[in-house]
Amino acid sequence: MSVQQSFYALEADVRALFEPPGPLAFGAVEPLDPSPTGRPLFELWPTFIAYLLPPGAAREEVAWRPLSGGRGRVVVQHSPVLELYVASGSVTLEASRIYLGAAQVTPFRRETMAFFRRLQRQIVKWPRALPSGHPVGPAAEAAVRAGQLRLLDGRWEQTM
Repeated sequence: MSVQQSFYALEADVRALFEPPGPLAFGAVEPLDPSPTGRPLFELWPTFIAYLLPPGAAREEVAWRPLSGGRGRVVVQHSPVLELYVASGSVTLEASRIYLGAAQVTPFRRETMAFFRRLQRQIVKWPRALPSGHPVGPAAEAAVRAGQLRLLDGRWEQTM
């Protein structure tokens, strides 16, 4: 079963998710790389999608689908990864998300679910946008309240 958590966040909010007391041990896998070598998440920044391995999961457990040109794509249904999609914007901001797509029992699925839940517990503590109810990170909230940023959910503007 796949699960996701949508949220609004600026770069500072995402960085805060991975600082103490957050989950410090994680690995990032490049989205398009035939052999997952793992790199720190913020060396990949800015990116649209990063795949995060939970603490203890081996990069060899990541399933890849070959693409042309010797490249590959992570198969999230068969891999113990969280997909982190971070929307970017300077005036308007769409929702970001963390997504666990492993629909089948795979090695490290329990650890991946626990990793998802730890991140989710931090995110749901943030204030909520209305009417969507998506959590809003502290930096994004400050920018919205200062009138520097608008939150969008599709075509609909959100308020705090």
